[in-house]
Amino acid sequence: MAVRAPQLDDAKEQARLQVIRDLGLSSDLFEAAYDRVIRMTRRLAGVPICAFSVVEADRQFLKAREGIAFREAPRSIAFCAWAIAQDDLSVPVIVENAAEHPDYKDNPLVTGEPGIRFYAGIPVLAPNQLPVGTVCVIDTKPREFDQEISQALHDAKALLEDALILQARAIRDPLTGLYNRSYLAEGLDREWLRGYRHLLPLSLLMIDVDRFADYNAHYDEARGDEVLMNVATVVQSKASRAGDVAVRYGGDQFVLFLPETDKVGCAELCEDLVQSVRNLHIAHTRSDRGIITVSVGAVIASAHEHLNAGSDRLMNLAEGALYAAKAKGRNQSQLRELPVSSQRDDLAAQRKLDRPRLAKG
Repeated sequence: MAVRAPQLDDAKEQARLQVIRDLGLSSDLFEAAYDRVIRMTRRLAGVPICAFSVVEADRQFLKAREGIAFREAPRSIAFCAWAIAQDDLSVPVIVENAAEHPDYKDNPLVTGEPGIRFYAGIPVLAPNQLPVGTVCVIDTKPREFDQEISQALHDAKALLEDALILQARAIRDPLTGLYNRSYLAEGLDREWLRGYRHLLPLSLLMIDVDRFADYNAHYDEARGDEVLMNVATVVQSKASRAGDVAVRYGGDQFVLFLPETDKVGCAELCEDLVQSVRNLHIAHTRSDRGIITVSVGAVIASAHEHLNAGSDRLMNLAEGALYAAKAKGRNQSQLRELPVSSQRDDLAAQRKLDRPRLAKG
């Protein structure tokens, strides 16, 4: 029986999984840079197989790979899961002949395809120094771990970690620290497909700071930047679950993308968001209430007919709801729930969610 890889403590594991989601490492985002590193590493190490392996909760996902056909495998049998669980993350895990190693000889990746014999993998760390996975080299024949392989692995580790730093910067807004608009497009497409596949409701909120141009004109842009940072903190606090995405959409507009959030949960969160911004009590003498407020437009999609229409439609409807909130006097939210035309979709949309959105705090 194959020996399972050791597990990390829960707090570290949850933080590690969050940074994997934050960096988009579970998708095809930014793969070209990683592909180049893996191609170079395979040649330098002189091995038939090389990969940048991201270790998620239940699977090993090969973000970049050379010489191997499959893209993912269960975490329970992944050699790379051993590497990220070791105490010293600066050294590789080395298996020179897996067929004779007590921890690996019965592993399906050894007894079946791809028939691993030699494995060497070193953890790749995110900017917060948590391991997201490994860079690993593999052979289907036993071999010794030599200086060339060691140097290739350490060089690849450094290059991949540099790429992760650049990626973290590329998907974040420099002022607020929220995701930027380019990341939203990728996140929407990924969650849209998941929602369509499993018929899960999706909610999208567009948030606009009321009379922000008047604020900048009366005060100054430096004070305006402080307002945006404070509102961004409130918006981020509402993205409290895995999969939630908080974005600075541009200027004084923000977006919250909330998978697995139905009409009730979305309505509660909208009201909480509007109230939380009011509670900042930031003076704005040119606004109707004398303080900074926001308007929110939200749309909820829960049926195949909606999810099949694509994410652009959801964005357009949320923007329309935002304009409605502005027209009704600002400092409020307006919701649009797309109608369900079939009984099958209606029943599916009303079923209890695995992770219901209950925005009460």
